[in-house]
Amino acid sequence: MYDRLQRPTSGLHYQVHRAEVRASRSGRICGSGKILYRCDQCDYTTSWPSWLKTHMRVHTGERPFKCNVCDYTSSQSSNLQQHLKRHSDERPFKCDLCDYSCKRGHQLITHKRCHFNKLRAAGVLNLIETIETALPSLLASPGPFPPRSPNP
Repeated sequence: MYDRLQRPTSGLHYQVHRAEVRASRSGRICGSGKILYRCDQCDYTTSWPSWLKTHMRVHTGERPFKCNVCDYTSSQSSNLQQHLKRHSDERPFKCDLCDYSCKRGHQLITHKRCHFNKLRAAGVLNLIETIETALPSLLASPGPFPPRSPNP
């Protein structure tokens, strides 16, 4: 530890602390203590310089990520990764009720609604709801037979 009167003048700790003080004086530190990076063209702020670089592509129109199969381009690599699934035959999302499979999770959710709607149309869901409603009272009642007496 440093003595209160001794002022550190070298080392990584001092350099980091000095940069933080300068940033806080310039208003670039948020409430959590992280340095904020601001877009000079809009009110976007972030704690990560790489996110600011990605955001700036909105203003510049730069789209450095290119599909090698078609003419699709993107400003973010994650968007290109999603796009590449269109060209793939991989279907990782599989229905557990039938043979359906798809490339994206939201497509499977939409598909499963078909099963749900078919059950509702057939009246199966109404039957299940009736049983679930009646089951607690059926289990609580003694039934048609008298309760067994304990063996003496």
